[in-house]
Amino acid sequence: MGAAALLLAFVPFLVATDDPLDWIYSCLLPRAASLSLFSVALLFARAAAAAAEEAPCLRKRNLTRFGRKALLITGCSLLFAASCVYRALNIADEGAFLCRGPKSVFNAPAAGRAVATVGEIALVIQIRSYFEDTARRLGMRRPVTRLASLPPAIAAECCSWLGVTSGLSTFFCAEYLLWVAIAAMWAWDAAELLHKSSRRGDTLVHATLVASSLALAAFNLAHELPHFFFATPLNTEAMEPARPTPFACTQDKHSPIWVARLPFFVTYYLGASACSVTLAARYHLRGADASAR
Repeated sequence: MGAAALLLAFVPFLVATDDPLDWIYSCLLPRAASLSLFSVALLFARAAAAAAEEAPCLRKRNLTRFGRKALLITGCSLLFAASCVYRALNIADEGAFLCRGPKSVFNAPAAGRAVATVGEIALVIQIRSYFEDTARRLGMRRPVTRLASLPPAIAAECCSWLGVTSGLSTFFCAEYLLWVAIAAMWAWDAAELLHKSSRRGDTLVHATLVASSLALAAFNLAHELPHFFFATPLNTEAMEPARPTPFACTQDKHSPIWVARLPFFVTYYLGASACSVTLAARYHLRGADASAR
């Protein structure tokens, strides 16, 4: 119902514009990402309040207690959702060094990459923390995070930065291969949690995590890798060779790249941010409570 209400709220804007891409980039993506940010901000505020109320007793209690972990998980989700909002408001393709709006310091490739780095590392920490604490709640003897996803995530961010600074798509290909490996780790860990889940809520969430992780791997292999394998910097001036720079993008609102990259933007800014908020909400409602339904 929330999704339906969200779409209905955007109908007047859709009717008023002649270009569907304008509606998607100017209305749908920023507002959907902002909705995720608003939702997780409420969860974060509640978690912060709960932690503040119990601060005098925290040292005497287990580190896996709800208040402390909820603060970490919702805080990371807040950072990721905020990065989605920022990038949805400053649409740019860092690999092609193009932007849809007037170029500025906010949509420069380096700016977008910096914001994305913070958000993506926060997402990895959020999912890792959720896996760790949920494994304890389900009584698993060994932690599911034996397949550490943080080191490959850091390596992926380094590859992305090398791609932005050099303009070579090879580094973006390496980045997405690493994200495929991370998605496989998440699918494995989520499958372990699913195997131990006995209640409907856990089963639904962990089955969704398995499906989402596998979908992420398939999307990167089928869509992102082929794109960057053949991609070249597009910020050319007239017939001069491309001179990519991480500190300036070239505005080209009518480039065909916006249609080609639309699945990525929708999946990332709308889908991934919503999934992050949903995971934070699940933990916020149940946490380490052994009686979770």
